[in-house]
Amino acid sequence: MNPFFLFLLAIFSPFVLFVTLLAPIYGGIVGAAYIIYSKGDKIHPLSGKLLDVFYIIEVYMQLFTSWLAHMDAVSLVNYSLPLIGLPLIGMIVSLWLTAKLSRKLKHIFQLGAGI
Repeated sequence: MNPFFLFLLAIFSPFVLFVTLLAPIYGGIVGAAYIIYSKGDKIHPLSGKLLDVFYIIEVYMQLFTSWLAHMDAVSLVNYSLPLIGLPLIGMIVSLWLTAKLSRKLKHIFQLGAGI
């Protein structure tokens, strides 16, 4: 295997693993906040700030704190399920993708090293 290719792969593989670990979780958090704040308006309140990670995490923390304080008063389908379910699905997808990618990278490096 080409050593230059292995060198580039060794440099960029931590970044790729980082993205595969965090992107599905962030997608679940954004999806939960987006569904909960969906009021049927033409312009969604969160649409301009979807890429602002710290703002979205703060919004999610406020939603979660509100849910903990009023757990019995909120709707299961419209509030509780997206709040808990989507980030949980994101975590499961994240772990699956990271495990799959790390196995592939291990196989590539073993082939490159001739092991």
